[in-house]
Amino acid sequence: MKKVIIDTSCLIALEKIGLLDLLPKLYDAILIPGEVAIEYGYPLPDWATIIEVDFIDTNPYLGLGELAAIHLAFHEKTLIAIDDKKARYVANQLGLNYTGTLGIIAKAKRKKLIVSALPFLVNLEAIGFYMTEDLKESFLNEVMEHER
Repeated sequence: MKKVIIDTSCLIALEKIGLLDLLPKLYDAILIPGEVAIEYGYPLPDWATIIEVDFIDTNPYLGLGELAAIHLAFHEKTLIAIDDKKARYVANQLGLNYTGTLGIIAKAKRKKLIVSALPFLVNLEAIGFYMTEDLKESFLNEVMEHER
């Protein structure tokens, strides 16, 4: 079973660019920590499973949603979708497999659920999603698209 735990930033970004409904097409189970659901602030789709997580806030550099998502991913031994650089560092230190908004878009392109990833990259930039030029170029190479 392909499960993923989604952090707030990924939920918001995917919702803002119209790709939130791709998640159940890519994963069998989408787990959302309660803290992430609160941070998201909107009703979640029926396919999302909200999980209450008991943890102690021990990292002053991460938000509660990120901490809860990392904690849940560690205990579930499953993939986490998280964009924040500091949160990815912590996830990596814990040996977690992670992806992010761009990884989800790339997976959707590989599975032919979207024709082109470039318009979504442009939309992400328009909503203020931060990415370096190197990351952008790497993503475009991965999905075999180049800016036109």
